[in-house]
Amino acid sequence: MENFQLDGPSPDQEHLSGESTSVQQRDENETVEENRKDKCSCPPLDNYKDVTSLKNEISLLNKRLKAVEADQEFLKKVLSSLTYGSDGLQFVQEITSHLAELRRVVMQ
Repeated sequence: MENFQLDGPSPDQEHLSGESTSVQQRDENETVEENRKDKCSCPPLDNYKDVTSLKNEISLLNKRLKAVEADQEFLKKVLSSLTYGSDGLQFVQEITSHLAELRRVVMQ
């Protein structure tokens, strides 16, 4: 008669189980690495276009910021001119009419 162990797996079974687990783990690691490569790999031309586009956008935002800052200074001067009474009011009315004329020309 043969002797069977009832306490646990035989050493051969443990070895096979350990190999199976390590093969499965290695396959999972390779899959994760492949997914990382797929997500991170971009052609250099696309990167260049993205950087160029970003630089253009930043340049446009800088121009718009400078225009807003200039408008702010202009409005400060207009508000301070209003303190000069009727002369200040006349100045603001002239500015308003010039702006209306510019808007009309742009709309045509």
